[in-house]
Amino acid sequence: MSLKVGELNSNLPQGATDNIAEAWTNHKFDMKLVNPANKRKFDVIVVGTGLAGSSAAATMAELGYNVKVFTYNDSPRRAHSIAAQGGINGAKNYQNDGDSVHRLFYDTVKGGDFRSREANVHRLAEVSVDIIDQATAQGVPFARDYGGLLDNRSFGGAQVSRTFYARGQTGQQLLLGAYSALMRQVGAGTVELHTRTEMLDLVVHDGAARGIVVRDLVTGEVTSHSAHAVVLATGGYGNVYYLSTNAMMCNVTAPTAVAPCSPTRVTRRSTQRVSRQATNSSPSSHSCPSHCVTTAASGFPTHSKNPDPQPTFPSLTATTTSSVSTPPLATWSLVTLHLVTPKLWSTKARVLAR
Repeated sequence: MSLKVGELNSNLPQGATDNIAEAWTNHKFDMKLVNPANKRKFDVIVVGTGLAGSSAAATMAELGYNVKVFTYNDSPRRAHSIAAQGGINGAKNYQNDGDSVHRLFYDTVKGGDFRSREANVHRLAEVSVDIIDQATAQGVPFARDYGGLLDNRSFGGAQVSRTFYARGQTGQQLLLGAYSALMRQVGAGTVELHTRTEMLDLVVHDGAARGIVVRDLVTGEVTSHSAHAVVLATGGYGNVYYLSTNAMMCNVTAPTAVAPCSPTRVTRRSTQRVSRQATNSSPSSHSCPSHCVTTAASGFPTHSKNPDPQPTFPSLTATTTSSVSTPPLATWSLVTLHLVTPKLWSTKARVLAR
């Protein structure tokens, strides 16, 4: 299914509403396979180096694809996945207490107040069994019982013991395992790692993602990269909530560059402040601001931000670009948040916000 900018589509497989348990299995069977000899001809871009991004990049590189990885951190080990503590769930049923893929699916949907996309949650429950094996193979030191087998504990209100853990450092150990697998492929030359690089825009051609536009956070240089597929493993925007344990760097810069949105008031009490004028105005009432330029690097025309904007402090404003038509890209409205990334400014913002 092709990507349509401006449309909220979960891309569920056909038949997901009728038979959730077999929807993804049938979808995988109907997909065309790639010959192992032809995988080296395809390029894949992965944005984000957390647990999802590092694991996806390492796995696809090991399969034979050419992978480019982008992160705005100094190292993939700086990803926010390190903050997870409780553990990771897997429907292994090692405790023989009646756990199953369906029970994990039900508990996850119920724990999400029945607001989750059920087909995607069922797929998550299916792959949870293999994720534990993959993490163990990568060297993650999960807790074990006296017999040397993987231990489980009950967590999150579940009635079964399905949580695999590594003391109170599960996220850190998982990230170190994924990081090790990623750097192994970097050393083999199958992964090209770009650190201190921020995603500005998604290149869409004929309804499909074909690349990204990025900015070097050190030099400010704006460049574009093309690929046959783009994986956005950027994490969620937890800072939109009043209380959040996410770091201040989790500022939704990459997803905002992709997903069309309208000006919304950010309720976080620190640096993410949106001005009342931008919040109360309609997207169509704004024109293209001066800090937006049209670039055509590497044959990909796109609407990207100026590499050297001068953000104001401490009042961070929001501007809206409307109906930016740059063929072959689609037209959408985009909210651009001027967020200051250095820790010094973030700390000063928290002090002044009190």
